[in-house]
Amino acid sequence: MREADIDDVDFLPVAEALIDWHKERINRLNLIVNSANDMKIVLQNDENDENSLTLEGRDAAIYKAGVLLCLSLFENFPLKIVETLVH
Repeated sequence: MREADIDDVDFLPVAEALIDWHKERINRLNLIVNSANDMKIVLQNDENDENSLTLEGRDAAIYKAGVLLCLSLFENFPLKIVETLVH
């Protein structure tokens, strides 16, 4: 992780939003990985998606393995906000 001192007060809300966005996506991926092995996985854009894809059995297991790989690569967000005291 790289460090940077940023005095721009406009950057803080952007950084916080990015961290929150990343955390929510990681939580969603963890839901998939931690789901029961016999559970179907439905991939769709929204509830009315006519082109949804349902994965079961071996296909669902392979998909979950791919999600686990993604988590291992992207789980730790490369940005952290640390408050420092300036003398």
